[in-house]
Amino acid sequence: MNFSWKRAESELDREIADHLRQLTAEYERQGYAPEEAKRLAKREFGGGEQIKERCRDERRFAWANGLRQDIVFGCRMMRRTPVVTAAAVLSLALAIGASTAIVSIMDVVMWHDLPLPDPQQIVNVNWRGHGFPEMADSASGSADRDQGWYVADFFSYNGFQVFQQRLAGKASVAAFAHEQDASVSFSGEAGIAHERLVSGNFFSTLKIKPEMGRLLSNMDDRYAAAPAVCVSHAYWVKALHSAPQATGKTLTINNREYTIAGVLERSFSGLFPGDLSEIYVPLHQGFSAGDSIKGKTPLDDERNWGLQLIARREGDFSERQMQATMDTVFPSSWSRQPKDAANTPHVLLNEGRRGLGFLRENFRNPLLVLGGLVGLLLLIACTNIANLLLSRGAARQREVATRISLGCGRARLMRQFLTESALLALFGGIGSIAVAYVTQGLFAQFVTSHRSGRIAVGFGAEALAIILATTLLALAIFGIFPAWRASAVPSAETLKNWGGSVGYRSRRRWNSGRAC
Repeated sequence: MNFSWKRAESELDREIADHLRQLTAEYERQGYAPEEAKRLAKREFGGGEQIKERCRDERRFAWANGLRQDIVFGCRMMRRTPVVTAAAVLSLALAIGASTAIVSIMDVVMWHDLPLPDPQQIVNVNWRGHGFPEMADSASGSADRDQGWYVADFFSYNGFQVFQQRLAGKASVAAFAHEQDASVSFSGEAGIAHERLVSGNFFSTLKIKPEMGRLLSNMDDRYAAAPAVCVSHAYWVKALHSAPQATGKTLTINNREYTIAGVLERSFSGLFPGDLSEIYVPLHQGFSAGDSIKGKTPLDDERNWGLQLIARREGDFSERQMQATMDTVFPSSWSRQPKDAANTPHVLLNEGRRGLGFLRENFRNPLLVLGGLVGLLLLIACTNIANLLLSRGAARQREVATRISLGCGRARLMRQFLTESALLALFGGIGSIAVAYVTQGLFAQFVTSHRSGRIAVGFGAEALAIILATTLLALAIFGIFPAWRASAVPSAETLKNWGGSVGYRSRRRWNSGRAC
């Protein structure tokens, strides 16, 4: 195949040869012998390779031709040392892939907003006190210690109703229960699904749209209502086989028949990164199906604190105003007051744009530990490769000195060495794609090993962008200094002292190779 750069090189060779012939003929006309005329012509014309380089530099796409030459030469150098190259690429792939996996998980858990409209208006509703509330006999939820305070997220259904009534027109408050396993059957196929009980206004508060059918409403959240259920998009694909007519069909949950009201939009994956909820059942339908005590379900018992709350502010109603209002009406949700007023729990609101706060706090420390470990792994890999490149540069001092003596500039040498480093980074980055894809799941499983949920992290454009950024960072760490150091060889002294020696040894006390 005749490439354009090959044609340009052929034309350049012909032009130089033609100039030399003309100069030789001129000297022969002056009476010089053919051999002497040829020698004088070459001396007058100058070095052919230097002239070629100047001509190449003046071409429109000279940089592309130079880059091609650097890449070809870099690949040749890598092929000469396959074991060393494979070790460097493998270590880079492992380090970059692990770094990408952990940064992707941290992005989902700690920095990524919930896929909801106006997530900055979402708040988590908690309470803070000096211990377990005296007004409750049982509870289900999360609790933590914060500077001597007992911070929890569980409320009674009566408390949920009080907040709803008091904040009407200013904010919307929704309730939900902890996720639980349920026995599910659809079209004769039985299985286990993750069920979450939610209030009728749960989806309207979050402003979620249905992919198919309709969402649950307050009319569904009644004891007398016909049992209805909404399913997640992932569950619709996995268990309902993406049936286009799934809405309106019957889904049996814990031996009770529910009508599938709708399928949630694809973007909604739950209230937090590890949310496995697949089916959503109205509170009254879910609790009425369970055992009641003395004719009462947990919703009817104000001393049963088993619901979590999430709210959305409306208009200019601030979070501070919302907290003050809820804290004022909170005591009216229980009939029995604490013996010591100092033990009265108070409402505490937290930002909810990234999901439930307790789970982020639980995931935070394991993620920071993993992030530190993979960062150290990346630094070690880059340091080892930098040492390798420094050693290779010392072994190539004679080659570099020869190129300098032939007129090659330091910038050109640095570009060559940086290209070789970039090839290592490129192959390492390509290999890291597979590593990141595999390790994302492993790291997510490690972070959530003692928790009910798991972190679902997708591998897409964001992960590829992280790989690109990490690869460029690694290239800057291990590539720039070795390239600068290798291109700084004093050519005359190196050639003079080359005889029988391994390479030029600097007389300076500080050796850059030892620093890496």
